[in-house]
Amino acid sequence: MDVILNSLVGDGLRVWWECIAPYGRSIEIGKTDIMADLALPMPGFKKNVLFAAVDVLHLATSNPLLAAELIAQVVGLAN
Repeated sequence: MDVILNSLVGDGLRVWWECIAPYGRSIEIGKTDIMADLALPMPGFKKNVLFAAVDVLHLATSNPLLAAELIAQVVGLAN
């Protein structure tokens, strides 16, 4: 997969990490593994992938206008 929007945890997180394509992008929206300070297997980064985490709740509380705009854009893309 080229782009993954993920909220899986534990073994599920590791399974999708193995599915990401070379030069792929992974956007993590879950916080469970981050809060537990768990690691991703480093060999996944040999494929030149990007891993980014986004705290949606923090975004919504700290910048509600941006959050609303982003949600509207996502809904528009899904239609």
